[in-house]
Amino acid sequence: MSIFGKKQTYSFSEVLKGIQHAVNSAQEMLQVQQLEHVLRFWDQNSGTLVSRKVKVAGKELDVPLMALVPHDHLAMDDIEISFRTKIGAVSQLKTENALTAGGQVEHTDLQMELESIRATDNDVVDIKIRFKRKDMSEGIARLTDEINKQRYRLRLREADMKQGVVFSLHE
Repeated sequence: MSIFGKKQTYSFSEVLKGIQHAVNSAQEMLQVQQLEHVLRFWDQNSGTLVSRKVKVAGKELDVPLMALVPHDHLAMDDIEISFRTKIGAVSQLKTENALTAGGQVEHTDLQMELESIRATDNDVVDIKIRFKRKDMSEGIARLTDEINKQRYRLRLREADMKQGVVFSLHE
């Protein structure tokens, strides 16, 4: 409550911006961790994949370490936030439309009370906000596909089995 007993109100659009900012910040933190995980597999000086030489069936291979470890990551799935509020003042506002030169967009500004709401209040509304997870970006999908195309694959071949070699290497 404020000094003279008037209840503090909050703009609905500002509340939504705050919630969206919090969700975006958490998502950004997860993305940074995922990027740090992937970057461990590149040599910082040369920009090439870090690899390890291994011998398989008498053949020496240069295997990218990125191909040998899982790349699971945490992601936020659907997020639902619910809260109760009282709608206070409602006003119409005009703002500049960034898509059209000189145009304006009208929107409604709702002022909300979020404090001292009782279960018995009649003028309370329940608000649910749902954020949905998006699929992997096309750039990451293409990078992953390219790495998978270039890495070595072990294949079982009958001819090698006859010679006592269980696996052979084919690009």
